[in-house]
Amino acid sequence: MWRADHSEHGTLFLLGSVHLNKERIGNLGPAVGAAWQGSEELVVEIDTSALSSGEISALMERYGILTPPLTLADVLPAELWQRIVVYVRSRGISEKSIMNWKPWFLYLVLIQLEFARAGYESENGVDELFVRAAEGTMPIVALESMDSQLEIFDQLPALLQQQLLEDALTQADDVPNEVAALVDAWMRGDADRLTELVFQPLDEKPELAIFYDRVFFQRNRSMTAGLEEIARDRKTRLVVVGAGHMLGAEGIPTLLEERGWSVVVLGGLVH
Repeated sequence: MWRADHSEHGTLFLLGSVHLNKERIGNLGPAVGAAWQGSEELVVEIDTSALSSGEISALMERYGILTPPLTLADVLPAELWQRIVVYVRSRGISEKSIMNWKPWFLYLVLIQLEFARAGYESENGVDELFVRAAEGTMPIVALESMDSQLEIFDQLPALLQQQLLEDALTQADDVPNEVAALVDAWMRGDADRLTELVFQPLDEKPELAIFYDRVFFQRNRSMTAGLEEIARDRKTRLVVVGAGHMLGAEGIPTLLEERGWSVVVLGGLVH
């Protein structure tokens, strides 16, 4: 967690979240507790409490479904489609049920499926913990919408979507170990290790630059500008967004510092 202060704005407590975990984290440490008690608003990427399951399903269908009569078998190389068929069958899923999905959508579902198989659930994520706690007690401000997040993936180049899907299939069995390493580094407040884990694929595969630019760096700049705008009323806020958005030279704390904010690292959280 970081604390950011500005002479013309309020105070922002910046908490990097893990979006899923095996169980709900009950103790985030005294620094987070103090930030929560001292904050007037909660700021998150998406206010999930404002969306019904029907609205979420409608958005998924709007962005994630191919235009008929196209199917995945039509838009993917035959070899990759056969790998997908083998994979979904091994997970007890019929290929017919995913036939109309766009490649990026299947990629996200595949990753979530492997998280779930390893026992990691989004309902145990830190951001969800705070959204539930804030409902009815504290205003919740969203920096993004589900539309905007889904649109980012929907606009990724077709070849990049295909590569993401291929990589996900290749690494499916490694997901439990990878997410366990991420959660462990997060719990220890080891920003260097987190940075390594999150951005290592970019170092190994420069062709993923577009993915990282759109999913991380562009959004970081947009969220930073949004935070500075809402902070003009000088309220104290707790900001809970994915830990990956807080890391490195293009992370939100650094970008705020570049805008004249005083940023202090508060360190690890869970004790």
